[in-house]
Amino acid sequence: SKICSDSCSCTFEMQKKFPYTRDGRLRSELLVKPLSIFECNVKCDCSEVCPNRVVQRGSVVPTMIFATKEKGFGLMTLIDIPQGVFVTECVGEVI
Repeated sequence: SKICSDSCSCTFEMQKKFPYTRDGRLRSELLVKPLSIFECNVKCDCSEVCPNRVVQRGSVVPTMIFATKEKGFGLMTLIDIPQGVFVTECVGEVI
């Protein structure tokens, strides 16, 4: 396996650029104008350390689930989150 580059075919949908910076944050222009993100995957020949595999590695932000008084459960972070950092993926139904 190799480390991917901006020329990877997985970046085709994103104007030939990774959606993330080298430290794993979402690029600043995507914070203003979001678009679909395509991460490298098993169909790509890059390695697991590819900078275009942020969501696949999971959250690095400590969170806590808590009960609210009227709306069920909530999720809060236990640290201040730098802009553009992946927090968690939502799996399930959002009501």
